[in-house]
Amino acid sequence: MNPGRISSHQRLGITAGISYIPSSSFLPGKPHLIRIYYRPILLSGCIELTPVSTVTRIILASQSPRRRQLLLQINLRFEVIPAHTDEDHNGITDPETLVCELAHEKATEVVQRVIDEKGRIESAVRHTSTLVIGADTIVVLDGKILGKPVDETDARRLLKQLSGRTHSVYTGVSLVIFEQESRNSTGPGISPYTLKSRTFFERTDVTFSELSDAEIAGYVAGGSPMDKAGAYGIQDDLGALFVERIEGDYYNVVGFPLNRFYREMKTFVEGVVSVRHETGDRRHETSSC
Repeated sequence: MNPGRISSHQRLGITAGISYIPSSSFLPGKPHLIRIYYRPILLSGCIELTPVSTVTRIILASQSPRRRQLLLQINLRFEVIPAHTDEDHNGITDPETLVCELAHEKATEVVQRVIDEKGRIESAVRHTSTLVIGADTIVVLDGKILGKPVDETDARRLLKQLSGRTHSVYTGVSLVIFEQESRNSTGPGISPYTLKSRTFFERTDVTFSELSDAEIAGYVAGGSPMDKAGAYGIQDDLGALFVERIEGDYYNVVGFPLNRFYREMKTFVEGVVSVRHETGDRRHETSSC
């Protein structure tokens, strides 16, 4: 098991008068700062960065209730703005690359929308540094990516394939920070932003016990598999009964690798996630569309 980080930058496009920056301009694994005037469009890839001192706003670019709950569990203060992406595989068959691409697309789509949409420009300006978290989870069996079931028949088929076998769960996480620079640096009326990102993935191997047709049918009839990759949730009351053993991070299977997220954040953004005693309940979440 080799948890990894995608450190190569593939392409980045910028509108509003800034010329296209080709991939040859970047050295994989090296720190990069990109000055963006008003509208960044990060199409794909990842840029390795030096740690950021602080953020004043955190956005989860996911509508997954499981990811929301996990971030609340670690007392992270954030708001939810679900990404509007189609999760198309774009011909990518390598699971490590795919989850990182999908997670990064989600994060950067929300970054662009927060800056561009009417009513959010003022909000972005008030927050000098905003962190957007994108994530995507896939299930892989025999090198084949298993998505979410399209209907109950498909859910039964997927669970039958997983029965008595070991599959891998990959979750990609993309951390994207955009920081507003001083208006005086570029003149009045222009809002420049510096865009920074880090993308990584985690893998967990999961072994199912043998499942009978009756067990599969009963689980599918409850509706729980329909919004989950591989047609099951390890955190479900019944889905948990199917798992014989796992190798790796349990929370990665739920949909967000908390340990890896914590370790990456310590070197990417200072002080956002920490282990300390809190008096009272500081968990906080707001939602926005």
